[in-house]
Amino acid sequence: MRLLVLMQRDDSMGNWDVVISSYQLSSGRMESYELVDQNLLDKLESDERMKISRIVIMDPDDPSAQFMMENLPFHSHHGYLGCQSSDLNIIADFLGFDIRNALLVRNLNENSA
Repeated sequence: MRLLVLMQRDDSMGNWDVVISSYQLSSGRMESYELVDQNLLDKLESDERMKISRIVIMDPDDPSAQFMMENLPFHSHHGYLGCQSSDLNIIADFLGFDIRNALLVRNLNENSA
């Protein structure tokens, strides 16, 4: 996995989008969405799963995925960052919609699953 973003849009009624960029997944293949969905089902409790509004797969060369990889700050330890409002504004301005909250995960080994 190259990038994982859990994003809560302002209009999502408290639900989260799961945004993934990976060389092993393809935005044009239903099998990729089924694989992610099955992994979420396996890992999340049913009440947690109900908070997922949609799954978005971005190909690694997608401009939005590249923008997030190149421009958003990440803590070097563990690769996690809970976004501050200024970080959310960067994402929102680029993507074109308001974001309430986001958790970003980046894997520095870009070819790993």
